[in-house]
Amino acid sequence: MSTTVEKLQEALRKFQEQVAADQDFARLRDFYLEMDRKGFLIKKEYNLPPLDTIGRTAYQASKEQ
Repeated sequence: MSTTVEKLQEALRKFQEQVAADQDFARLRDFYLEMDRKGFLIKKEYNLPPLDTIGRTAYQASKEQ
């Protein structure tokens, strides 16, 4: 019986094999890395409030700790 971690590792290994064979993905990755080296990539900060999925009380309690 395989664990969740083993399943995830196997899925990642398969994905990496597929990506390694994909020329379009390799060109896109190279383009992205070049734009990052040149300083054209900027991480945008958004001032959106977090979604209230577990309740406002639980969110605020976790921020106070």
